[in-house]
Amino acid sequence: MPNEDNRLLLGALAANAGFSLLSAVVLLAAGGWISDQLGLARIWLTAVAAGLVLFGWQLIAIVRSGRINSREVAAIIAADLLWVAASGVALWLFHPQLTVSGIVLVAGTALAVFVFAELQSLGLWRWLKSRQTANA
Repeated sequence: MPNEDNRLLLGALAANAGFSLLSAVVLLAAGGWISDQLGLARIWLTAVAAGLVLFGWQLIAIVRSGRINSREVAAIIAADLLWVAASGVALWLFHPQLTVSGIVLVAGTALAVFVFAELQSLGLWRWLKSRQTANA
C-alpha cells in the first residue's frame, strides 16, 4: 500500500505502466502511420507493443501489491535507461531515413522514459533511505 515512504516510487511505476500501455495501444491503432514515420515494418511495431503490454502489466502488478523489491525496481530502471540509450543509438544511426515526425516520436518517447527512470530512481532512493532509518 502507498505510504509516505513509497508514494513517489509507486506513483512513478504507475505512471510508467500507464504510459507503456497507452503507447502499446497507439502503436497498434496507428501502426501504419508510425511505420511510415520510422521506416520500420509494422510487424516490429506490433512486437514492441506486445512487449510494452507485458512490461506495463508487470508494473501494475507491483503497484497493486504495494510490495517493493529493490532489485526488481532496479531492473525496471535499467530497462528504462536501456530504452533511452537504444533510442539515442537509433536516432544516431537511422536519422537520415526518419521523418521529422519520426525523430520527434523517438526522442519524445525517450525523454518521457528517462523522466520515469529518474522519478523511479529518486523514489527507490527515498524508500531505501526510509528503511535504513527505520532499522537504525
